[in-house]
Amino acid sequence: MAYFKQYTLVARNFRNKFTVWDAVALTLVIGFFILLKNTIGYMVSPVPETIVDHVSLNPKNLPEYVLRSITRIALALIVSVIFSIVYALLAAKNKFLQKPMIALLDIMQSIPILGYISFTIAGFIALAPNKMLGYELAVIFTVFTCQVWNITYCLYQSLITIPDDMKNAEKIFHLNPIQKFILVEFPYAIPALIWNIMISVSNSWFFTVASEAIIEGTTSFFLPGVGSYIAAAISEQNLHAIFYAIAVLTFVIFLYDKFLFKPLVEWSKKFKHDFNQISSTNYNSWDHKLLHSKFLSLITYPFKGLYKYLLTNPLILSKHTHKLYIHHKVTTNEKLQKLIYYGVIFSLSLIAFYKIISFLYLEIPFAEVKHTLFLGLVTTFRIIVVMIITIVIWLPISIYIGFRPNLAKIAQPLALALASFPANLIFPLCVFLIQKYNLNPNTWLSILFVISIQWYIVFNVIAGASAFPEGLKEVVKTFDIKGMVLMCKIILPSILPNFLIGAITAWGSAWNTTILAETAKWGNTTLEATGIGSYVTEASTIGNMPHIILGITVMLFYIEIFNKCFWRPLFNYADKMEQFK
Repeated sequence: MAYFKQYTLVARNFRNKFTVWDAVALTLVIGFFILLKNTIGYMVSPVPETIVDHVSLNPKNLPEYVLRSITRIALALIVSVIFSIVYALLAAKNKFLQKPMIALLDIMQSIPILGYISFTIAGFIALAPNKMLGYELAVIFTVFTCQVWNITYCLYQSLITIPDDMKNAEKIFHLNPIQKFILVEFPYAIPALIWNIMISVSNSWFFTVASEAIIEGTTSFFLPGVGSYIAAAISEQNLHAIFYAIAVLTFVIFLYDKFLFKPLVEWSKKFKHDFNQISSTNYNSWDHKLLHSKFLSLITYPFKGLYKYLLTNPLILSKHTHKLYIHHKVTTNEKLQKLIYYGVIFSLSLIAFYKIISFLYLEIPFAEVKHTLFLGLVTTFRIIVVMIITIVIWLPISIYIGFRPNLAKIAQPLALALASFPANLIFPLCVFLIQKYNLNPNTWLSILFVISIQWYIVFNVIAGASAFPEGLKEVVKTFDIKGMVLMCKIILPSILPNFLIGAITAWGSAWNTTILAETAKWGNTTLEATGIGSYVTEASTIGNMPHIILGITVMLFYIEIFNKCFWRPLFNYADKMEQFK
């Protein structure tokens, strides 16, 4: 009854103070429901015969194509955030699951997008025969796979690096697990999370070509969207269509940076772990007025009630929730459970490995295996060299930007715009220059790797440098610490967790990008670099499943070796450093 009275009071306040921002909010909500209705209607509609044809290159269709692509990216992003929260919580809080889940995350983020398409497309289409829903789910899942891994890594790293003073506050106030997550852990992760969501959205545009225009052996379809529009423009060598795509993408990127990401970045600053920070909330900004309009307040009021319920109601907690946390003392029974659990995982992994090897033994000659191992080694060396070059160039630049808030405000939209442009749009220029000057594709196609992975480093390092404590800045000024001492002893250790998140997700993205970066097409002209990426792309184009499995298996072999020998020790080192606890 009390809740009903409060809701009635909010509704009465809404009627008395209707403003222009309520009109804007009402328009946006109505537009959202219209978009939702049209999207659902489109998904349940029959599959048209034209789905196997290239989409129309008439620029009048681009607004509709952009809206469809944005809808797919948004749906995939919602699923990615939900998945990341659940996955990161389990990995960070449960000792039984931690190691296998992180090992699986290392592998999953490195599987190329064609690998997911090859093994899932038929299943999604079978879920809704003769309906667009199956095709849409296939594309949304593909976009999901290029978004989710860096978000998950970001949340996981934030959860395991909660500072000691915040942990002490949890104990002092006797917070239960749900309160800890809602009031401490998730807010602490928000600044880095916003930056990684920006990377994910940008990465989505990069892979829209491979997700909306799928050619898999005898299966091919082209869903209306910017990705399939670009694929058709490249296939038909239509420079005018490429120009139109660039113009429309520039406009769209400007809009969602101005009206979405910039307000989110400003809002995330209130969650910085810095007690010396002064709140800079702008109560006169358009986003603050819109979000606090009476119409949106009326809509969000029930959710605020649910939020308060989760924080105050002890009945929602289980008496076993204490076992979720890493610092819980393990009993003898739990040790036995752990032994059984890892035994089951090892047995299943062994069976899966045996099945793959048996299949490849029957289908693939040993000479082909040796050839793919060589191709995998070439790609590994190429990615390592590109990673080193990218880090050397962008690490100091990103640190410089991150320590200057005014410069970061200028650099953010520019970096976001450059990160969002699909590398396929520069294929015409790459192919033209490589052919004109008789350049080596093995070297110069590597530029496409840099375009893909550099933004993971840039965004994460800027986020880490932006979160540098003001108190520590005062210490640096007081003691006049400069040069390499400042960089090596203070700055690099403080941003190391953010840098490692960016570096390992860039590493995974580089392997994911091999399918695009080692093969560049422009009309009937195809340039290939020697490597496992071009091998998998060629096998996928002709629908050769044994070669696809072999190529992906070789990729995972090299990825796992490098993760075990390099990335995991680095992360363990960062976790043990006192500065990050």
